[in-house]
Amino acid sequence: MTIGIAAAGPRAGLGIFHALRAVERVGRGAIGGFVSLAVLTSDGEILRASTQTGGTTTLFGGDGPPLEIAEARLAVLMSSGPNRPEPLAQFTPVRPDVALITGHRLPNVVAVGATPPNEMLLDAIETGLSAQAAVRQVLQANADADAGVIALTPAGEIALGDTALVERRGDRGGLLFSDEQAGVTGGVLHNSIFPVRGITEIVAGMIIDTAREPDRADFMMTVDTNTKVVCGAASAVSLGQDLHAERIVVEPNQMRDGYLEGALFFLGTPVYGPGEALLGHVSGEEPYTIVSGERIVSLSGRPSARIGVRAGERSAR
Repeated sequence: MTIGIAAAGPRAGLGIFHALRAVERVGRGAIGGFVSLAVLTSDGEILRASTQTGGTTTLFGGDGPPLEIAEARLAVLMSSGPNRPEPLAQFTPVRPDVALITGHRLPNVVAVGATPPNEMLLDAIETGLSAQAAVRQVLQANADADAGVIALTPAGEIALGDTALVERRGDRGGLLFSDEQAGVTGGVLHNSIFPVRGITEIVAGMIIDTAREPDRADFMMTVDTNTKVVCGAASAVSLGQDLHAERIVVEPNQMRDGYLEGALFFLGTPVYGPGEALLGHVSGEEPYTIVSGERIVSLSGRPSARIGVRAGERSAR
């Protein structure tokens, strides 16, 4: 019936958008309808976006999120089929100094007392409980509620869980995840979206990929049949003044007697410029390369290729 996604880290706003869009493209069921999205900017401003139908295809007029939402480091959303009660912000309540809340099923519907589980969760965190302790307390107090919740604090702490009632469902999924290299953490809960297996990993993968952007290119280098290929202790690319690859070093086990067939360099291979200054690392295409006599013969059947490079700190090799 719903999916809830939360993320903390670089480009979290863009990451949860990409994650939901990916789920919409591969999944079926309760998806592609309403979306309630909220982010917290670095200066404590709450920014929102919502749509009743169409999911990510209509959320920002068919485009991606604006920069201030895309770059936000704290972001949550909830989505399902079309047409939910207004205001849609009730599905993703936020208190800037307390937490951002999302979830799945019906965390906005009162089950115990006069406060719905998602607002009860905000109250619990505001009293000083950690996100994990607050989630545990709210779920225990609302064991018969049809709800699951995710709490994301301004410090980036994430906790999630389902009530005892929801835990009995066979169509639910949930995952807490993190990636130290990307500096991102996240959580997802979902149900009534199929296939059940794999949805959580799609969400995690898209958010981590958006945070890391390993294939982002800040500039392009040219590799062609004039580029010399030699063996050395570590892979590297040396560029001339015009960003033309003059020399590529491959590890000894890659090339035998001046012959190589396959990958010439890998994602992350360092790229150096004149004066042996580190310019960045390979981030683009890995063409299928044939080398003979330490000279490139072809790059995916072509005499040359343009390869993306992600800029890095300039320092002496």
